[in-house]
Amino acid sequence: MKVLIFTSQFFEIGGIERLAVELAIDLNKRGVHTDLLSMYSDNLPNVKEKTNELLALGIPNIYFLGLEVHPKPIEILKGSIRLNKLVRKNKYNIVETSALTPIVISSLGLRGTKCHQITGIHQVFIKERDNMFQHKILKWAISLNNKIRYYAISEYALEKWLTYSNVSRKHVCCIYNSIP
Repeated sequence: MKVLIFTSQFFEIGGIERLAVELAIDLNKRGVHTDLLSMYSDNLPNVKEKTNELLALGIPNIYFLGLEVHPKPIEILKGSIRLNKLVRKNKYNIVETSALTPIVISSLGLRGTKCHQITGIHQVFIKERDNMFQHKILKWAISLNNKIRYYAISEYALEKWLTYSNVSRKHVCCIYNSIP
């Protein structure tokens, strides 16, 4: 099995990014080939140092889509094409995402592949609040990919995701954040 963990970035660690990096390291320690993909380019500050650190910790490959911070819709489409090529070339079985833009890019980019998408729901989505253009794009993109499965970090986040996304309950499970 080959896994690609797709996160916005890994060089300025926030909650979702930290979970992505730790998951990649732990899966590799357990014998599951797991690479890391950043939305951005490798020429941003601290990226080369952090890349070398993660390679030394056992992540076999680190890739970059080369998108701008806050990419425009056309750049998201270009990123989804790059992701599709990367997935096909490396024969990934699973792409894991948790942040909004990587979810959209993966939903579009995995079409026509045998690769499955696992998406972490780490926030509470509410229809009345989360209805900006980017949220409409998210809902449209996930509706195009029937191979996405979701995990929510709490029952509350799970229930709100079901209401927000109209995804089938059988495609979502609850996995609480934990301490290793």
